[in-house]
Amino acid sequence: GCCIGFSKDIIQEFCDSSSGVLRLEKVIYVDESQIAEMISFHAGVILKNMRNLREWLVKEITLKDDDPDTDGLIMYNFDGMIESAFIESLRLKTVHFREEQEWRVFLSRRAYKNGDWVYNKKEPLQGPNLFDKTLDFLNDRIDFRCTNDDLIPFCPLKFAEFPGNPVTELWLGPKNFTRKSDAELFLWKY
Repeated sequence: GCCIGFSKDIIQEFCDSSSGVLRLEKVIYVDESQIAEMISFHAGVILKNMRNLREWLVKEITLKDDDPDTDGLIMYNFDGMIESAFIESLRLKTVHFREEQEWRVFLSRRAYKNGDWVYNKKEPLQGPNLFDKTLDFLNDRIDFRCTNDDLIPFCPLKFAEFPGNPVTELWLGPKNFTRKSDAELFLWKY
């Protein structure tokens, strides 16, 4: 096995220089009962918001409960609420890994999975704060991890982008025969 230690300060400095596009978050270590409580809480918030959303959409935008746009807007917002809850869950990890003291880098704003916006942006797009900056950041960066039944998009960060070497420690397990100098050279490739 192999374990890499990173400098929180250098990664925080990198996130701070991203014009608000990136944020650094400490992982929260929880047990199974806490996860169940969080799922229940988020489900309750989403249901409450959905009830209020239909009423607000009819009153302020579509003016009719049976307007097809009402259901479309509800689904769009529901998708956003589910995605937000999912992104929040990425900060969680089982207590069995708490010794890792992990931090994770996230996009500060929602990244819409629209290929035309991400790859073919020809003019500024209107949207929430940092919408354009987030798309600019993602342009030509998105990569995919392939599993047997899924594609997982991610945004790799290159060490050269950081204000200093973000790697502070490298541990190689007792059954790992890689020379430390070779592992460090490999890391600098990325």
